[in-house]
Amino acid sequence: MERIAPDSTALDYLRILWRRKWLIAAAMVAAASVSLFISARATPIYSSASRVLIASQDTTAFATGGFIFADPSQIETQVQVVTSPAISAAVAEKLGNDATAVTGVSAAGIGTTRVLQITVNATSPTVAATAATLYATTYAEQRRAESIAASVALSTKLSEATAAAKQRVQSLDADLARAVANKTPVSEQQSIKLQRDAAETSYVLTQQKADQANVDASVATGGVQVLVKGAVPAAAISPRPKESAALAIALGFLLGVVAAIGLDFLDDSVKTVEEVERNVRPLPVLGAIPTIADWRNRDQARLVTIEDSSSSVAEAYRSLRTSVQFAGLRREARCLQISSPVAAEGKTTTLANLAVTLALSGRRVTVVDCDLRRPRVHEFFGLSNEVGFTSVLLGDQPLSHALQRVVLPDGASMQLLASGPLPPNPAELLGTTRVAELIAALKSESDFVLIDAPPVLPVTDAVVLASRVDGVMLVATAKVTGRRHLNQALRAFQAADSPLLGVIVNGAPISASYAYDYSYKPRAGDGDGRGRNKGNGQRPFRDRETTRT
Repeated sequence: MERIAPDSTALDYLRILWRRKWLIAAAMVAAASVSLFISARATPIYSSASRVLIASQDTTAFATGGFIFADPSQIETQVQVVTSPAISAAVAEKLGNDATAVTGVSAAGIGTTRVLQITVNATSPTVAATAATLYATTYAEQRRAESIAASVALSTKLSEATAAAKQRVQSLDADLARAVANKTPVSEQQSIKLQRDAAETSYVLTQQKADQANVDASVATGGVQVLVKGAVPAAAISPRPKESAALAIALGFLLGVVAAIGLDFLDDSVKTVEEVERNVRPLPVLGAIPTIADWRNRDQARLVTIEDSSSSVAEAYRSLRTSVQFAGLRREARCLQISSPVAAEGKTTTLANLAVTLALSGRRVTVVDCDLRRPRVHEFFGLSNEVGFTSVLLGDQPLSHALQRVVLPDGASMQLLASGPLPPNPAELLGTTRVAELIAALKSESDFVLIDAPPVLPVTDAVVLASRVDGVMLVATAKVTGRRHLNQALRAFQAADSPLLGVIVNGAPISASYAYDYSYKPRAGDGDGRGRNKGNGQRPFRDRETTRT
């Protein structure tokens, strides 16, 4: 895998999301399902609102209800009063058993006005409307009661002041009468008269205030007017299945994207041919082999170049053949070794099918199984493994007797040198000069010698053998081969100064060039045997003759 780097482009991220599209879709479906499940089980909540107007100033003569400005602090004070426990308790008492249906109450000023909106949420639409109205009326009633109480207290105080002022006037009247009877000086009488007139004026004013206070107590409103009563809501405010599901889908998409990028970052395997190319530069990708869709049992040997020669997979092997032939134009590349970083990456399948395509093109091909730990090449051709490579090295059999001839369609043929008996020390055996002599003998009789070598990382056999060949091709499998393993295998060959030719990608996504059905088939006798065995139900090499050369 090519990990996300700081210079990654948007296209890189889009590729990751496309590869993980089913994960993202599953996250979205799961989120929507959970949302709908919760909505189906949730209790519906209804909301209703009432509005009250708070007067800018108390309408009573003495402003006993208080002077209220439309500033934020004063409005916030009234918000706290509306939602106070005292108001809530009074409303609950009026609602009776329906009080349990109320789930919440809130109040807020509307803009810069002196209007408060009281919102009540309840499990019943009628309870929500009733409670919203009761909160408004209860608040107004409390404000009126407070205003009346203040007016009554003021009236009582003024009544006491009136009585005192009247007594003062009466006392000064008595003083003035005594002064006249005793014929006190006129100036003294005048002083008493002035005091008496001032006291009478104070008495009259106090009496007027007391009378007005009584009137205010009877008409006090508290400065609060109910503007809008609560209305019965037509629909619940929650749950809202559609809105919740849409939000859940969006959240699921985001979680899916995060999970996709996270998993792709943790997944070390290469996914596409382009990723392999970026990781193995400057080495080329010699071929991209698509997955065989109907190959269920991977342990069963299969030659698609014979069984389904007109398929896109067979065409990919023919394209690989062309790349190998062009590689031979730049330098001698007649003896080729095929290996892979680890086991089960399709190196033997690739070698067998490449050998068939080369043989069908008229080349003299010899396949050598040098995987002396888990040999499988002979299984692809249905041949024996009793005599082979090790038999010749140990001098048990001559090369001519160990080679097995395989007859291919259209009269083509190739030779196979199976592994033979497995030795206890493969790496030491492959490092002997006898191996070089044997390979040279095979090259002298063949146009191409293809060698199947063990995986690179588990054992050293492939690196030891690489010094004996003209070129090494490394097989990697999309979504299987780890980038770390691929790089380690390449470094192992490079450290040994092995002649690396390039990389072959197995399991590659089918590109546009291989996507069509090959309805434009070659004519009979085209030399490649294309289209001969597709759909005929016959196993490959059913007419094969096995002979010793």
